[in-house]
Amino acid sequence: MSFTLHNSGSGSGAGDEVPQLYLGAPDARPAGVQFANRALAAFERVHLEAGEARRVTLHVAARALQYWSSPQRRWLTADGSRRLYVGASSRDLRLQALTRIAAH
Repeated sequence: MSFTLHNSGSGSGAGDEVPQLYLGAPDARPAGVQFANRALAAFERVHLEAGEARRVTLHVAARALQYWSSPQRRWLTADGSRRLYVGASSRDLRLQALTRIAAH
């Protein structure tokens, strides 16, 4: 997911921000499988000078999209729609998007 991060401070207000990407549970959950409502999937520390803006891209690792299937004894990917959330913390989510996951 890509977004623009902006330091709206002025003067010598340089600082770091750590945007975090959370992955929501699949809309259609496989029977018997539990998912967290939101799971941390990526983050990056970004230093910005006062007034600076930068495009940031956070990538969800393939494993974050998977769950362990005991009967099949392997990792599987749940098909369907999943929400992506970006924010400064799990309680401060400022962006969201819906994505569609198709298992191979």
